[in-house]
Amino acid sequence: MKKQSPEVKQRISTFIERGAIANKIKKITNYKCLICEAQGLNPYSFKKPNGMNYVETHHVEPVSTLKEGVLSVSNLITVCANHHRQLHYGDSKLIENTKEIFKFEIDKKIIEIKKKTIIDL
Repeated sequence: MKKQSPEVKQRISTFIERGAIANKIKKITNYKCLICEAQGLNPYSFKKPNGMNYVETHHVEPVSTLKEGVLSVSNLITVCANHHRQLHYGDSKLIENTKEIFKFEIDKKIIEIKKKTIIDL
């Protein structure tokens, strides 16, 4: 690979439009990782050059299900990059999803996030 040059290829793809709700939920939750906060840990990640804390938005019910409501605020949480990867690929699962809470099991620990906290802010 040392002497190989990058090759440009064209790709045509289909994707699911998620809209601008992610940026709104980040602002609503004050750019916090809600899982870190629920565990009593520092909920803030590193600061970006613009001074804002870095945080990612996670769709609890995957957008790929194409179910009505998966793009709504009530299906979103903000998480640090580590917890986002853990929710997708780690030892974690959603064990309860009601109008009031999300409850996850992450590494054998129960983490509860109140939706009221998200929606009412």
